[in-house]
Amino acid sequence: MSIPLRTCIGCHKTTFKSELIRIARLNDGRLVADLDYKKNGRGAYVCPNLDCISKALKIDRLNKAFRINPNSANQLNLDIINIAMQDLSKVIRQQ
Repeated sequence: MSIPLRTCIGCHKTTFKSELIRIARLNDGRLVADLDYKKNGRGAYVCPNLDCISKALKIDRLNKAFRINPNSANQLNLDIINIAMQDLSKVIRQQ
C-alpha cells in the first residue's frame, strides 16, 4: 500500500499527507483546519509552520487550490482568510 503524498500550497514541497494540515473549504464558504482529513468539501494542504501558512493564505493561491474563478461570487474574502489564519495558528500552537 502506498502512502499518499500531497503538496503544500505555501512552499510547494511534496510530502506525506500525514505531515501536512488539510484546509477544508466547507459548503458555506468557510475555511477550517481539518485535522482528521474527513470534512466534506474541497481541501488544500499546508505545512504546519507559520511561514507556509502565511504564504498559503493568499487569495490567489487559495482560489487556485479551491478551483474558484477569481471573478465569481464564490471568491474568498479577507474575513474568511483571517479566520482561517487564526484557526491554523491555534492548531500549530497545540502541536
